[in-house]
Amino acid sequence: MSIEFPTPSPSLLDRINAKRAELEAARAAFAKDMQESMKGVFAGFFAKHSAATAIMWRQYAPHFNDGDPCEFSVHDPEIFFEGDEVDTSYPEGLCPWSLKREIGKTTEGGAFVTQEMYDDFYAIAVLLQSDDDTMRSIFGTDSQVTVTREGIEVEEYDHD
Repeated sequence: MSIEFPTPSPSLLDRINAKRAELEAARAAFAKDMQESMKGVFAGFFAKHSAATAIMWRQYAPHFNDGDPCEFSVHDPEIFFEGDEVDTSYPEGLCPWSLKREIGKTTEGGAFVTQEMYDDFYAIAVLLQSDDDTMRSIFGTDSQVTVTREGIEVEEYDHD
């Protein structure tokens, strides 16, 4: 005994494909709009804190999580200052809790870390880590994002 399934009508398939195209266009517009909005946030940060030269973070889903589901997340952002080398293969910037320990001190590169600078960087870290789905839409999966005064650079990140 065989069961016959009806074939979807061409008009239904056309509608599905058209709706998919609309959805993809809306996602692309959303990502572009959010990236432009974030550029404004970062521009304000760099204008206010001239010693800061870059903010970098990585976002990905791990390949192995000791038997637990591997879920996408935005990892801690790091801040770099004048005199710091932004080595994207092995970054050594300051993450929010490391920067907090430097309040009132001068970094190796000569930047003086203020409470206001920490507060502003912490607010950016909270923003970046507040909605993983949005960040994936904006910057992609398996990405390393570096923000400078010149703009935002997104590179593919291999986290093996």
